[in-house]
Amino acid sequence: MFVEAGSVYLQLLVMRTLGLGVFAAAESGGWSEPSLLGWIVVGVFWAVVWWRVTLFESFLATGLIKKV
Repeated sequence: MFVEAGSVYLQLLVMRTLGLGVFAAAESGGWSEPSLLGWIVVGVFWAVVWWRVTLFESFLATGLIKKV
């Protein structure tokens, strides 16, 4: 459960400290859900992570980076 929540909320907490409105209004005593901007931040974050991993793997496959 924590891994799933962390994959969404950890980067949103950082963005909230920067002053971005990434959370919608919360119900009393509950977790606030990500706003539209929050979901966009999450999507862009994981797209960049995916792109970097695949780029690294392609460099390994082509021999541009040597395996240790």
